[in-house]
Amino acid sequence: TDGSVIKGLAGAVAGAGGGAIGASIATNDIGNTITAYVANSTVDSGNGGVRVEAASNATIQTITVAGSGAGTFALGASVSLNDISNTIDAHISGGSDVEANGSIRVLASDNSLIESLAGNLSVAGGAAVGAAIATNDIANNVTAYISGGTTDSLNSSVEVAAGSTATIRSLSAGVSVAGGVAVTGAVSLNKIQ
Repeated sequence: TDGSVIKGLAGAVAGAGGGAIGASIATNDIGNTITAYVANSTVDSGNGGVRVEAASNATIQTITVAGSGAGTFALGASVSLNDISNTIDAHISGGSDVEANGSIRVLASDNSLIESLAGNLSVAGGAAVGAAIATNDIANNVTAYISGGTTDSLNSSVEVAAGSTATIRSLSAGVSVAGGVAVTGAVSLNKIQ
């Protein structure tokens, strides 16, 4: 079982009488291989069951903020880049002979979670420009299988299952305030595949 956790905080503040520029960037990546298997083996559980299970609960939680304030011009940006790319595999293979009185279960599961907050505040007497950007990607490969050999549950069942409940929660927000011109933008790009 993979329980990888990244908790990140990136921040920047800039202030000046004339012009100020502030930026914060956070990149967080988890890329693991989680494997549970029986290969080229003989397994006899007697009165019990057999369970071959690989699971991932990888988590990224990040806050990225930037602020800038100036008398004439302020520019601020926050960027948060988050990626989980795990391989989760459970299998029985290679001519294995697996026998049990109880159930035989081959299970692979993914419960990855990304929670990201990207924010920006820019304030100036003349012009203020700000941006908050977050990209969040979960691209896990989850497999469970039985290949070759003999798998026999004498008094119960054989279950082979692979599943994913990956979740992304994201908020991107930008605020610009100026006496003359204020421009701000917030972008959040999220993908689960």
